[in-house]
Amino acid sequence: MMELMNRSYKQWNFSNTSFTGLVGSRNVEHLPEYYYKDDGNLIWGAILKFVQGILSIYYTSENDIHSDEELQNFAREVATVGYFDHPNHGFPEVIDSLETLIDVVSTVVWTASVQHSTVNFGQYDTFGNIPFCSASMFSEPPGHNGAKVDKTSFTYDHIINCLPNKEISSQQVAIMYVLSSYSDAEDVYLGDYDEMLFTEHEALACFEQFRDDLRIIEDTINERNDWTKMIPSKIPSSPAI
Repeated sequence: MMELMNRSYKQWNFSNTSFTGLVGSRNVEHLPEYYYKDDGNLIWGAILKFVQGILSIYYTSENDIHSDEELQNFAREVATVGYFDHPNHGFPEVIDSLETLIDVVSTVVWTASVQHSTVNFGQYDTFGNIPFCSASMFSEPPGHNGAKVDKTSFTYDHIINCLPNKEISSQQVAIMYVLSSYSDAEDVYLGDYDEMLFTEHEALACFEQFRDDLRIIEDTINERNDWTKMIPSKIPSSPAI
C-alpha cells in the first residue's frame, strides 16, 4: 500500500487537481452524459467567478500581488517545503499574476468542497458492495507473479476464496457507511458561511451572487434528476474529518 501511495504521489501535480485539470488529465471532456463533468463544469464556473470577483477587489494591479509578502511567502513555502521531495509538484513558487492567484485559490476551494464531497459521500455506493470492490484479498489473483491465466480453470470458488469473510466484510461496509454519512459538524455548506469576515459592499455582493449562481445550478441538476452527488446545498464547505 505504501509503495502504491508513494508512486501515486510522485505522479501527482497541482495543475491536475482543479476541475479542468482533473477532466483534462482523464480525457473525458467530450464524454456524453458524464454528470461529474457536466455538473462540475457548472460549479467550477461559479467558483471561478466568485473567486475572481473577491480577489479583484483587493488586488487591483500586478504590483499588489508582487508586493504581498505573506502571499509570496505562502507560495514559496508550499512549493519548496511542502513538496521538498517532489520536484514536479506543479505548485507555483511565485504568484506572479492575478490569473495565477485565481487559479490557485479556486483549485483549493474546489478540492476542499466539491471534489471532497463528491468522492467522499459516494464511497458507500462503491465500496459497500464487497464482491465489486473488496478492500482485501485472501487468495492470490489470476496471473500472480506473471503466471499464465487459464480462464477455463478459474471458477466461482476461486472468486469466493479471494473475498474476505463475513466479519471483515461487515467491518468494511460499516466503515464505508460512516465515511459516506454527513456528520453534525457539516452544517456549513458551499456558499453559506456562519462567520462573515468581509464587510465591504463589493465583497458582500460577490457572496450573494455566488449563492444565486449555486441555486440556479441546483435547480438545473434537480430538473435532470439523474445524478445528485453535486447538489450545491449538500456540499460542505470543507472536510469535517
